[in-house]
Amino acid sequence: MKRVLVIGADSVIGRRLFHDLRSKTEIECVGTSRRRDSSEKTMFFDITQTSYDSISKFDIAIIFIGVTGNQNCKASLDSWMINVNKTVELVDYLISVKTKVIWISSSAVFKGDIPVTVENQIKVPANLYGLQKSIVEDQIMAHGYLDSRVAIVRITKVVDPDFWPISRIVAKDMELVCSSDIWISPVSIRYVSSCLTKLISIFSPGLFSISGQENISYFDFASLVKKRAGNTETTILKQSHLSSGTDSPVCSHATLPGRKMLERFGVKRQSIDSVICDSLSEVNSIR
Repeated sequence: MKRVLVIGADSVIGRRLFHDLRSKTEIECVGTSRRRDSSEKTMFFDITQTSYDSISKFDIAIIFIGVTGNQNCKASLDSWMINVNKTVELVDYLISVKTKVIWISSSAVFKGDIPVTVENQIKVPANLYGLQKSIVEDQIMAHGYLDSRVAIVRITKVVDPDFWPISRIVAKDMELVCSSDIWISPVSIRYVSSCLTKLISIFSPGLFSISGQENISYFDFASLVKKRAGNTETTILKQSHLSSGTDSPVCSHATLPGRKMLERFGVKRQSIDSVICDSLSEVNSIR
């Protein structure tokens, strides 16, 4: 039986993957949490305080912990220490105890101003969060870990039932303002968990991307969700990037290449229609 450690089982993707892996009879899955009152299904682990001894006996570890999102990275005094220094230290430790590592990166290692056609394309990070992810990628590659023991997985925009266009349309808010010139390449959390489960089951080192098939603006995505949900009450208004007051760069090319996931695991990039179907199905199952 394969022993798998989900480091950061409280995170959005980590929580879903942890739940899905625990239903697999061929996998013994343990998760970590920063909460002292975590359930018996998880164990306490804080990358800034904890000894690594408790995580030394696993076949595969998948790392989700970190300060996420560009605004959070800018606001946190500890983001560099957690997202870069301690993350590289953690990967080094896991490799030293013969644990294979899946480390979750982001499409934010690319600015999104030009199409990304190959995994090893020259990176120009979109923001501070993307820069931190890019530095860790470079450290992992410099140590030679991609040759045998580490898989880096870049993921585009993950959509779950709490993703605001989904939740607000399902709640039938009266009005929703969405950018018409900022683009995403969404993937459902169900799809992401399925892809990561395949990678855990048939581990393969290297650099991989989990991506949608196409780019779509927030406005167009929300409009499709509204139509599929049968919502006739919510008005969706367009907003330009400049009028929104955000300092984020405009992303016009959000998709990542899907060739390696297709070749290694037979997984195609997810269509917009499939993302919306997955997400609304999960909303209905929760309700």
